[in-house]
Amino acid sequence: MNILHVVAGELTGGAARGAYWLHCGLKAQGVNSRILTNSQTTLDDEAVVTTGKSKFLKAVQATGSILENFLLKFYPNRQKTMFSTGMWGINFAEMPVCKEADIVHLHWINGCFVNIRHLASINKPIVWTIRDMWPLTGGCHYAMGCKNY
Repeated sequence: MNILHVVAGELTGGAARGAYWLHCGLKAQGVNSRILTNSQTTLDDEAVVTTGKSKFLKAVQATGSILENFLLKFYPNRQKTMFSTGMWGINFAEMPVCKEADIVHLHWINGCFVNIRHLASINKPIVWTIRDMWPLTGGCHYAMGCKNY
């Protein structure tokens, strides 16, 4: 079985660290586990594929962040809390590491890392470990003041 964990952020902290620990535990059990991340470091793990060293993919993320911040200016009554649209990011579904996977395990995919529209093109089981409230609220990472979702 080939499992691909998709997680944004540095592997040394937060949701990415939790995803990495799961990946290591699965590998210890003999499961072929890989990680796709935008982390700058791979922790010297050959099973970690990073977009964080690609100038083009870093530019895609930076452009998405600019566009997302611009778009958020038009959200009426928006609280000044962390908010993501999921509208910009990479299409990892076309990457070989995804095509080789039997299961795609999403973790924290924000920060303009993954464009959620591309999730529909993945024709294999998807598991999503919800590491904040974003998949439930449609934008807010935590419901503090975020209502009517």
